Amino acid sequence: MRECFYGTSRFSDFAARTGLSDAVVATRLKHLSGMGVLERRPYVEPGQRGRFEYHLTERGRGFFPVLVALIQWGGAYVQEGDGVVQLTEIRTGQRVRITASGADGRALAPEDIAVQPRRRPDGSAQRP
Repeated sequence: MRECFYGTSRFSDFAARTGLSDAVVATRLKHLSGMGVLERRPYVEPGQRGRFEYHLTERGRGFFPVLVALIQWGGAYVQEGDGVVQLTEIRTGQRVRITASGADGRALAPEDIAVQPRRRPDGSAQRP
């Protein structure tokens, strides 16, 4: 998923950038496509056979805040210094940060949030 957000779309680039075997890359791309997170689009390079590119679907793009949060957490707690990559807004050059916020925009800590079961259409509670 990370590589998709970084702009990778072709099988050979996924394998090269991740260092994974072709078999592992093929399995993961098939799984993500099957989940509806990626869609396969055919392309043909001149003089080559047809292949597929992999692009994020709307469902896949919905994973973006999760990825940013993981990058942010890794930079703070796993990598030395401030992490391997820094995410910045193209328009302003300002650093991107993910936070949980209330309806008024205030940043919330874990202790500020209650976890409640969702209700089914019949009114019964689902298990959290």
